[in-house]
Order: sequence, then structure tokens, then C-alpha cells
Amino acid sequence: MGALAGLCRTCGFIAEQLGLDEVEELSVSGLLHDLGKVVLFQGFAEEFHYVRALVETRDLLFYQAEEQVFGAHHGLAGGWLLEKWTLPGKLVAPVSDHHDFRPHRSHAECTAVVHLADVLCRAEALGRGGDRKIPQLQPAAVKLLDLGMEEIRKIMERLDAELDDIPRM
Repeated sequence: MGALAGLCRTCGFIAEQLGLDEVEELSVSGLLHDLGKVVLFQGFAEEFHYVRALVETRDLLFYQAEEQVFGAHHGLAGGWLLEKWTLPGKLVAPVSDHHDFRPHRSHAECTAVVHLADVLCRAEALGRGGDRKIPQLQPAAVKLLDLGMEEIRKIMERLDAELDDIPRM
């Protein structure tokens, strides 16, 4: 649970750094970003175990193995569920697209925040995500957020300073 709290809080840190108004919504999107893993595990346990096996044997990112097994990744499954619950698009899009950032999509700024938080948390070992890899940071997300390396460094320093209550993986 610490990893989810870390990502939730990291989304808030990034939103604050950028001066965004949606700090709470972004924190919630961060908390929900991997909901699709629960959906897939609950509905397709056997296939989900095969995903884990692919991750181990082929050294894939978890979402890449999901795409091979299911034809879609957990972000899409989580987004589908959130849509069924009729949550607003600014919560759904970051969950659906956090591994597939596209700057032209609705709520791209929120999605970019969740994507960046996911990558930074993985880089800081604040969760494994089911694999041993760090997802690639999408340059388009960083560009959209207008962040330079100095701003990213400040966010990472804040992670180190304020998330010391979350165990590193």
C-alpha cells in the first residue's frame, strides 16, 4: 500500500510544483492508476499469472506483458471501470493513459502528471509495479508540463525528504 500512497503524494507534489489547481484530483488519479491490475487479477487470475511469468522470463515491463496476454494493459482496464462508475474524464484519462501518454488526448496535462509520478516513483524504488524495470519517461509529457531537469530534480528531492515513511522496494 505504501507504493500507492507514494504515487498519490507524488502526483500532489508535481501538481503543487506546477501550480495546478487540481492537486486533489491528481492525487486521486495517482491512487487509482493501477486499479486495472486488481480488475485483471480478479477477473482473469490464470492469465494474470501468465503475465507475471512473462515479466520474469522475458524481463518485460508489466504493462507490456499484459498487452501480450490481454491485448491491453491495466490502465485501460482501470479506465474502463472508472468510466462505468461515471467518474469524470479528468480522473479516468490519467488512469487509462499513464503508460501510453498522448499529448493530443483529453486531460493530457493530468495524464502527464500521473505518468511522470509513476516513472519517478519507480526510479526512487517506491514500488515495483510487478517488474524490475523503470518505464520510459515520455519526452512529450515533460514538454507538455514545461519541466526542465532542475524542476524534476526538485521534485525528486522532495520525494526523498517527504516520503521517508514509505519503504523502498
